[in-house]
Amino acid sequence: MYCGIDFGTSNSAIAIADEQGVRLAPVEQNNITLPSALFYPLQKPPVYGHAAMRLFTEGEEGRFMRSLKRLLGTNLMNFSTQVNNRPRKFDEIIGGTSDFMVIRLDPRAGRKHDRCQNVLEGETGHNLLDITEQAKIALTDAESTTANLGLIEPDFSIDMTRRDFEDAIASDVEKISSAIAECLALFNVAKDRIKLVVLTGGPTETPLLKRFIKNGFPAAALSEDNKLSSVALGLGYDSARRFAA
Repeated sequence: MYCGIDFGTSNSAIAIADEQGVRLAPVEQNNITLPSALFYPLQKPPVYGHAAMRLFTEGEEGRFMRSLKRLLGTNLMNFSTQVNNRPRKFDEIIGGTSDFMVIRLDPRAGRKHDRCQNVLEGETGHNLLDITEQAKIALTDAESTTANLGLIEPDFSIDMTRRDFEDAIASDVEKISSAIAECLALFNVAKDRIKLVVLTGGPTETPLLKRFIKNGFPAAALSEDNKLSSVALGLGYDSARRFAA
């Protein structure tokens, strides 16, 4: 038996390869993917995945960590963070969070500063990130949505449109375009020779990115199955190819 493990920034998955073939393994109850998240309750053993997300959203007191992969390979791994009132090295827990903000204040900026202060003092940064993610997901199918930001101050919300979102990510899509062009150039392959594009990860649901890919590879079919677990499946097949012989 062989396996492929995808330690993803947002979600993780495991694929098993044996005489029955390659398949995704349940990693938390019947789920084939789990959030890459850890939660340290006060004076209790840590929990992970969906359970960690649930304890955090229910307001359990403790330390929540998500997107752990972003720290790997950075100098933040040399520092420590507080977990249950004692310092823990990041390389001990393979994760953590560090938030930095530079604010230029002017006479009109007081209310924005107060809102930032509310987020920091209330430790609601992860909640704010989740609200942002849900708004992004909503704009995948809808032309507009409203983000309820009552956790910052009462009756505070923001209306946004898909056009707003696409304008905000336009520069990132340009970077993706440049990376694709560089990859094709390295292998000396023209776009019209690509016959299949496999979409992986939640961001590929974004209409702007999907349109870009369809227009950029007109001769290619798009595979959109198992977007959150296809990397693990690919690693499972590769493990069988490498080690089963």
